[in-house]
Amino acid sequence: MSLTPRTWSKCNDKEAKTLFNEILKEAESLGYHPHVLPDLMVFDATSYYGMCRSKKYGRYYRSSIGINKKILASRVILTETLVHEIAHSVVPKEKHGPKWKKVGNLIGKRFGVDVERIRPSEFYKKEGIFIRGEKPEAKYIVECPRCHQRWGYIRASETVRHPELYSCCKCKTELVRIK
Repeated sequence: MSLTPRTWSKCNDKEAKTLFNEILKEAESLGYHPHVLPDLMVFDATSYYGMCRSKKYGRYYRSSIGINKKILASRVILTETLVHEIAHSVVPKEKHGPKWKKVGNLIGKRFGVDVERIRPSEFYKKEGIFIRGEKPEAKYIVECPRCHQRWGYIRASETVRHPELYSCCKCKTELVRIK
């Protein structure tokens, strides 16, 4: 059984592969043994930047690391994502716990990366690439008529087009679009 999903393909970006190998070497120099398959993979997705798939083989886990091809344009986001995913390969059962964070911060120190769980809300998409920083003002607003909690959207998503299909997470009231 393959660790790599069929939608993944080998990364052909030389800079990304070089950075991937540098981060792996840094992990090994710190005494960690990430059992990572040698090829960095790329995929196309809208909601996440990287993925580490691990499978147990005997005493060890073997991991395959993939990155969203849209982040290849930003070295900062690429570095953060690769450190994040390689930390997962070192401690595959830890998720985003304190042990994972400690390992990630030790590996990322050389690269100026403070490991955290990267949230999509920290990035926005401009001209096909992800950019970290202030998100542009919301074009659409959906509101709960009972508790008045609001959600802003830049694009006309399913929630914006059909708010009546969704309910407020607090009071379970049907949502309405106000802008």
